[in-house]
Amino acid sequence: MLWLVAAVFGIPILLGVAAFSWIQFLDQTTGTIESSGQMRDYLLFVPSSYDPQQPVPLVISLHGAATWPAQQKNLTGWNRLAEEAGFLVVYPGGRGFPRIWHAMKPGSGLGEDVQFIADLLDHLESTYNIDPARVYVNGLSNGAGMSSALACTLPDRIAAIGMVATAFI
Repeated sequence: MLWLVAAVFGIPILLGVAAFSWIQFLDQTTGTIESSGQMRDYLLFVPSSYDPQQPVPLVISLHGAATWPAQQKNLTGWNRLAEEAGFLVVYPGGRGFPRIWHAMKPGSGLGEDVQFIADLLDHLESTYNIDPARVYVNGLSNGAGMSSALACTLPDRIAAIGMVATAFI
């Protein structure tokens, strides 16, 4: 009887720990910045043709709920196109586990995720020669909803957005 109880409860726990560990392994990022008192991470792709003397476009690609930056990179194929066309791509990470985007903070207006994207733009524009007139955002599901929120809250910094399977937030 003890073996049955151990199997019923132990196997799901072991599978959960294994899944969590696997996701942490796959969730590789290349940078962090502080935003709203929290360390936030992102995955950045810089094409081999990048010339700091020439302004380049930037694509911000936002993952869906319960996914992560590296998965968004693999799903979208932006890096291949960025290498061919010579632009930068950044894949910011949402908050929590599972990772999710929160565009608005109930009762207080703009949320920490909108501030994070604004801070990330500031950071990247100070580090790379990004053309501020060519900053584009795309997202999938929850990330698409965040794209829409960014277009509304940062209209002077976002040239255009693209949304797939939008979940408005």
